[in-house]
Amino acid sequence: MTTALALLRRWVVGYFNGHDKAVARAICAPDYALSIGDIEFAGRDDVWLLRAGASAAGQQGSRLQAD
Repeated sequence: MTTALALLRRWVVGYFNGHDKAVARAICAPDYALSIGDIEFAGRDDVWLLRAGASAAGQQGSRLQAD
């Protein structure tokens, strides 16, 4: 498995599916900004992870698979 694939798998299994914020903190820098269209979530801990956690609570069936 390549390094990039291992990182992607960790992201999908640990953070996206597992909702483990420690994985996001290990992979993304504190000043990370997520841009979706014209909306930007700037700041990993103060903005992005807070909103992602609130959003994930209402979407428990959302999952990705990394084979």
